[in-house]
Amino acid sequence: MAAWIHEPASSFRTSLATQHRESAAQVGWQAGMDARLRERQRSASNFKHFAEDLATDLHGFERAVEKCFKNLL
Repeated sequence: MAAWIHEPASSFRTSLATQHRESAAQVGWQAGMDARLRERQRSASNFKHFAEDLATDLHGFERAVEKCFKNLL
């Protein structure tokens, strides 16, 4: 038989309340971790877009410099 069958009802209720608090804490912790993960993913995506824009700008600058030097020669 399960051990809880032999426990008094008040002890069983206390045990259930403790399990409920622990479960709620775990859910809250997981929600916080999920939010942090989403923020990191958003930051990584923003950085990726920044890097792509910078690469495009640098490529455009390189072409402009080449054109300028060609005009000088």
